Amino acid sequence: MKHLDAGPWRLLGEGLGRGLAATLLIVLGLLVPACGGGGGGGGGGGGGTPPTQPSASLTFTASGGGGTSDQISLVRNGTSNTELLLDVRVDGSSDLYAAAFDLAFPATVLRFDGVVEGEFLSNAGAISTSLLVEEASSGNLVVGHTRLGVVGPAIGSGVLMTLRFTAIASGSGAITFSNNRALDPQGLVLSTFTWSGGSVQAQL
Repeated sequence: MKHLDAGPWRLLGEGLGRGLAATLLIVLGLLVPACGGGGGGGGGGGGGTPPTQPSASLTFTASGGGGTSDQISLVRNGTSNTELLLDVRVDGSSDLYAAAFDLAFPATVLRFDGVVEGEFLSNAGAISTSLLVEEASSGNLVVGHTRLGVVGPAIGSGVLMTLRFTAIASGSGAITFSNNRALDPQGLVLSTFTWSGGSVQAQL
């Protein structure tokens, strides 16, 4: 995981309006096998079929995203029954240099396990970037991601990062953005951006 460089984040952090997030910007189908049951005895009747346990499942329902301009949304990556990979995806960007946000998730259902940087801001590694993701409190991630140096914005569509969660219990809940900031190379907030989260449901 990369460490934030204080210099380029100083400008970006202005106007964030929340202490911890501003600080971070500145520094940047399992089927349970049935036990073989019982027994025989005499008399005609064999053992009955034991009840089938439900398979594990993990579903994510996006609240929006895809196909529109200036949008950041959560998109599921993969189909595991116990692991949830969520791409933080940009669509239709024309001037994005950095993004910062909080992401709330149901901590009684999911455990946050880590992050992998996408290729959108780094232009597949051609441009230096900084990424910091921290679970500031249970069920709340604080995220900062920026290009570094005097370079232009990222244009088009792609993945900012992939967040990795593991289901730890049955249940459901929303995964939502807050304190959102999309920024241009001058550190100005791009007010045209919309942000879309989603919801998760786990059965273990």
